[in-house]
Amino acid sequence: MESKDLVERIGNVDFELTYLCNLNCRHCYNPTHAKSKEFSTGQVQAITEQVKNAGFHEIHFNGGEPLIRKDIYEILRHSGNTGLRTILETNSVLLSEPESLARIRGIVVRASIDGSESAHNAIRRNKTGENAYRTAMENLGNAKKEGVKIQVTCSVNRMNYDTIYEMVADACQRGLNDVRLRLSMPSGFAAANWEYLEMESNMLEEVYAASKRIEKDFPSLRFNYASLRRGVPDFEPKFFIDPRGMVKPYPFIEYFIGDLNTDSVETVLERIPSAHLPQLHKEKMMRYLAKLGMVKNE
Repeated sequence: MESKDLVERIGNVDFELTYLCNLNCRHCYNPTHAKSKEFSTGQVQAITEQVKNAGFHEIHFNGGEPLIRKDIYEILRHSGNTGLRTILETNSVLLSEPESLARIRGIVVRASIDGSESAHNAIRRNKTGENAYRTAMENLGNAKKEGVKIQVTCSVNRMNYDTIYEMVADACQRGLNDVRLRLSMPSGFAAANWEYLEMESNMLEEVYAASKRIEKDFPSLRFNYASLRRGVPDFEPKFFIDPRGMVKPYPFIEYFIGDLNTDSVETVLERIPSAHLPQLHKEKMMRYLAKLGMVKNE
């Protein structure tokens, strides 16, 4: 496969800037919340330029919680100035400078809101005791008023599957008119909390039914629930950079194909077609997807 075709297939680069987070989410796919050796501002900027030169048009900065980094706005401004569509993925609790965001070229905030207020707070446990849902929603409303593009992303699981309609109704009332659903997967901290998160197929059907109601009741909403569906990991290659500069071809599996401390983005990109995901991890995810009817049992 030619590099250009592979870049188009992957779509975007995910850059995890830190493992640190102000919340303690049950469904977090990270392997740790401990401090790691993070790339410096200059290193992040250099890799961002490599991403652009490799032919990508979009980069996502996430974590952990990327707003914990003091240089986050500098990183975002630089990315925007390269011409990349720049997406900040955040829990929004620390999203306190909407004016700074609004001045960044091509910025989009992808905010994690996981169900109703009670469901969200039960999943995204705030270490300070602050109401994470209310703070996040207020911050997003302020950013929206400044003209920042916002997409709300909800990670669907057993703890919130029956609160999706309520969450969407509140988002729409606040002027947040772009919502995307995705599926929680058994990796990282989520694997340790799987008894709280694992859904049954009938629960997923309830989500689909609620989604059809949402489409009917909120016609002006940009709503994507097709994104709930996940395919076989091998067929969904990604370019996911962790805080240490290690690159994995699928974000939910701790399997690495390069190290950007020594490799270039182009070099690692060439390795993706020959990557072989660990069978044990793949089987665990495949069992869940098969249980929900998304893939066939082999």
